[in-house]
Amino acid sequence: MTLAHALAQQVQLYPFTLKQPWLTFAPRRLPKFNLAVTWKEVPELSTSPDLIITTGRIAAAVGKHLKEILNKQNSLCKHVQILNPKDKLSKYDWVLIPEHDQITGDNVINFIGSIHPYDSQWFAQDKDSDFSQYLAIFVGNPKAHYFESKFAEEINTIHRHFSDRPLFFCGSPRLKPENRKIITSLVRTQDKVWLNKTDGSNPYQSLLKNAKKIFVTSDSINMINEACASYAPVSILAKDFIPSPKHARFLDSIVSRCCDFKTLNVSTTLAPSPTLYKQILL
Repeated sequence: MTLAHALAQQVQLYPFTLKQPWLTFAPRRLPKFNLAVTWKEVPELSTSPDLIITTGRIAAAVGKHLKEILNKQNSLCKHVQILNPKDKLSKYDWVLIPEHDQITGDNVINFIGSIHPYDSQWFAQDKDSDFSQYLAIFVGNPKAHYFESKFAEEINTIHRHFSDRPLFFCGSPRLKPENRKIITSLVRTQDKVWLNKTDGSNPYQSLLKNAKKIFVTSDSINMINEACASYAPVSILAKDFIPSPKHARFLDSIVSRCCDFKTLNVSTTLAPSPTLYKQILL
């Protein structure tokens, strides 16, 4: 949607579900693919769109299906696929793939990190002083060994360096119950925590916009990318538990563009860096 709104004045979103066995084989399309898709609202194709934008391998299959229908209507509609569809890239007009995936091609546009809607105008709007007192702790879904061996140590280090500052823990709903329990055990009286919808409204965007400093676990490329678009200084947690070579390549790219290795430790600074990485979409 971020890309669509950046490119077009009129955007229509069409949610769908894909049935088996077609789901398993996506982005390849088994025969009778028209029977595979259940639409929340059937796409209006009597007037041809200029672009179909899809993300991920499942949506890639559906995008190809829609373009085939439009081609039979002599439409000039283009298909833009975001993320590696794990398919022949020549089947798409344009493919947008993160630089850290190390995939290139004539119709490939590489971008840094992840595509997100947070620009300078967004950060300047609707400031909330209730959140500006906090240091944000963004927890993705790191491996269990991190929680068992290092998480408490890193949080205690933050508590020690910033004893006068409350923390706001904001975790992924994908966290396992045992890891959520470890997080809540480290929450002090002055701290707050959000781990799923039972904790109320998700504070992620408010923290992204207002927090004095942001700490984020190394497993979440999206959250690191979005945090580094903010005006807050950013430190990486779980830096010894980077989950994959592509995550390591992404972190290296952030270091080379916006900060030194010291910034990727539990830095005690609260001052934004003038070289902090800002949003780069394409």
